Amino acid sequence: MQLRHATAVCSLAAAMCAAASVPASPEAVPAWRPVLTERTGRWEHEESRAAAGEQFGAEDNPTGNPIGGGPGYTDTLARGDFTVRAPGELRDALAKAQAGQIIFIPGDAEIDMSGQQRLSIPGGVTLASSRGWQGSSGALVYSDRPDTPGLLEAGGGYVRITGLRIRGPHQGRDQGPSAWGLGTNYFGTEIDNCEVSGFSFAGIAVRDGARRAHVHHCFIHHNQMSGLGYGVAVDDADALIEANQFDWCRHHIAGCNGRPGTGYEARYNICGANANSHLFDMHGEASGSGIAGDWLNIHHNTFLCTTQVSIGIRGDPSQGAAIHHNRFSSPDITNALFVLAHRYRSSAQQLALRWVAEALGKGNTHMYRNVFGEERRLVEGLAIDVSVLRATESSLRSLGRADLIDTIVTIRRREGSGAPATDQVQALGEVGDEGLVQIVMSWLEGVKGSEVQQTTLGASR
Repeated sequence: MQLRHATAVCSLAAAMCAAASVPASPEAVPAWRPVLTERTGRWEHEESRAAAGEQFGAEDNPTGNPIGGGPGYTDTLARGDFTVRAPGELRDALAKAQAGQIIFIPGDAEIDMSGQQRLSIPGGVTLASSRGWQGSSGALVYSDRPDTPGLLEAGGGYVRITGLRIRGPHQGRDQGPSAWGLGTNYFGTEIDNCEVSGFSFAGIAVRDGARRAHVHHCFIHHNQMSGLGYGVAVDDADALIEANQFDWCRHHIAGCNGRPGTGYEARYNICGANANSHLFDMHGEASGSGIAGDWLNIHHNTFLCTTQVSIGIRGDPSQGAAIHHNRFSSPDITNALFVLAHRYRSSAQQLALRWVAEALGKGNTHMYRNVFGEERRLVEGLAIDVSVLRATESSLRSLGRADLIDTIVTIRRREGSGAPATDQVQALGEVGDEGLVQIVMSWLEGVKGSEVQQTTLGASR
């Protein structure tokens, strides 16, 4: 698949080169297949971005295939080296298939995996159906058992899963046993043109050392159990997640636990209007590490949901995060992002620390050149938003912190006069940059615990 990218500046090139590095030893690379092939998705820092003009959101979609896959998807397979219709046949074919071969499930087949043992796909093998080809919905592989511990997983490098419908037992938000659908902890797994739904833990789990996973042109929805509910979960792994259609997930993408080694690039995805928590996530603070993974690059996505924050980063990415050229349907910049640092979890703490970080340009999460609302208002970078200041002022007033309130009022007064952000910082007067940081950090330490009502910002995994 040939990719063409809109012009964009990636501040994470070095970080992602390290994260996306290929195996160094020849022994780690199968002789039958080079590391980079025409099927391998290239991440932003690897692409020539000499496209025509600057684009925002997913609508430009330079991938050559429809977002979410299905009708019009041009990379569909319609036959294979093995054709199967039942669990036993699929198990037998997986036992026989060799690298480079295709196991095909006809589009009208339904394979019930309820109570079946999770199946492993050998390295280099493709499991395919025909979603989108000549009106086909694609074969259905499903489980109705509530505690489904995975349906299909990669058993080696370069596995491809394409054109299937993968359905789990848990469409709703009520609590239940953990269930997940597709998984990998190997290099070069590709999941494309699939519909994945109904899993309480995760539709797709990229975990435990998986590198250069590529999840693209899928429709991922109704993975939304309260406390979990991830469309794509990335944990101690990295993934390129592009041109998917997401809806009705708790987190469409989650960086589970935020462990070192975790990172993802998300681009050209459309997130629907429905979710029950922030849409793109990187854990960290919830697991007590303080580190929210290694890196994130979130660009050229369209966020249609206005009732949840679009991006939540719960800690400090060790190598940084870039959020750029996205389109947010909400006109309110505070709906786009929260960054939670240093284990402070209350809404008042979050707002105050975010305000300081934005005012002083601290931190390694950089949000720049995104558009907001129906009018597509361009916001050049993180700025002090008056609604953030008002909410912070209200929170601090309830705690009796007049010193910080006076500083906020000073900035708001300068903001009303049209002063640029640099002047706003200078307007802190005798408090100064470092003094303000110390005041706020002291306040955060002072209210940590029972003085501020705690709010749950996400699950602990």
